[in-house]
Amino acid sequence: PATDTAIFSVPFMPREMIEKRLEKAQREFTRLGVRHVWAVTMGLRESFEREGITYEILPFWNWALQL
Repeated sequence: PATDTAIFSVPFMPREMIEKRLEKAQREFTRLGVRHVWAVTMGLRESFEREGITYEILPFWNWALQL
């Protein structure tokens, strides 16, 4: 079944590189109907919205507790 959520595993990247990678994937997210993206890291935490897609950058332990 289709989903509107994507998960990026980027444990050791600095915030700037994560944002660049997400920016590059923006068109594909839109094409696939993705509305929520989790970028799983070792310790970073941030959230923002861009072009109707909510991005959450969060530590693995926090992401895992949300499942």
